[in-house]
Amino acid sequence: MRHPARLLIILFLALAALVGPASAAAASVAPQAPPSPRIRGEPERGEAARPRPDETPLIRSVSLSTRRPEQGRTVEVRVVLNRPATLSGEFRDQSLRFSQNADGVWWALLAIGMPKAQAGVGLETPGGAYDVSITAASDDGETDTAERTLWVTGRSYTPIPFDPGPEKRHLLDIELRTAEATRMWEMFAQGTPDPLWQGMFWLPISAPSSGGFMVARSYPDGTTGFHEGLDYATAYGAPVRAAAHGVVALAEPLGVRGNAIYIDHGAGVFSGYFHLSQILVEPGQAVEPGQLIGRVGSTGLSTGPHLHFEIRVNGYNVSPWQWLTFEFP
Repeated sequence: MRHPARLLIILFLALAALVGPASAAAASVAPQAPPSPRIRGEPERGEAARPRPDETPLIRSVSLSTRRPEQGRTVEVRVVLNRPATLSGEFRDQSLRFSQNADGVWWALLAIGMPKAQAGVGLETPGGAYDVSITAASDDGETDTAERTLWVTGRSYTPIPFDPGPEKRHLLDIELRTAEATRMWEMFAQGTPDPLWQGMFWLPISAPSSGGFMVARSYPDGTTGFHEGLDYATAYGAPVRAAAHGVVALAEPLGVRGNAIYIDHGAGVFSGYFHLSQILVEPGQAVEPGQLIGRVGSTGLSTGPHLHFEIRVNGYNVSPWQWLTFEFP
């Protein structure tokens, strides 16, 4: 055979052409290391990382019904949570009592005290800036806090002379007033924690108002004070009715207040009815709005037949008119 070396070279190149593509294909499907397992909750590659539930704060939002209240006003605090937690709050010396409404929003009430305590028991909120502090605590030990500032509007007052006459002037004694007010304060601190009322409060009597809330008075002994409620002058024996659902906390004769009734409406709210000629309910009795509870008189520090009607929130006197015209919560 002529040129055997050349023939061998040609055969070798033909075999290389046949074997080369198969080797390349085999190389392209060579086994690779398996991907690392994905940790549960970890985002996929290229997926935006999302915060875990336990990284969000407990408190989503805190709102106030007003940020600039006047003295003698009630302020509602509303809190929305991201997860279940126990709420507590403080405003000056008031511990806020939180309840949850049907929409899952938590609420509490705080009182802006009158400019000066009539009986000297310290129930006063001067004008200025004050912080409302909220704390949320979960069962697993997590806590969250929030603060909101209130700017209380201060006012100046010109006292109006008030003299109950010689037969009742002894009821102006500061020690008597202080002792009675202190006893009432102790009762307010033991009120029902949960709200018992629904909707707006009812006017307790069919009569026009004859005495304003927070009117400054000067007394013959040189002391001053502020009227703690609304007066309704009317006929002796006129019916007095409960302003809202609640439980009678006190029904008895007192010195300054005369024949008096206090109804506990829960959540730190009380209504008071003073100077009665008759008391028609007993302590511990449940009452409904509009229920007859007493009759108008002129007992205690009074100069004529009328009803003194007041509202207390966390022990502080607040405007009854606000509760008769605005629904809390």
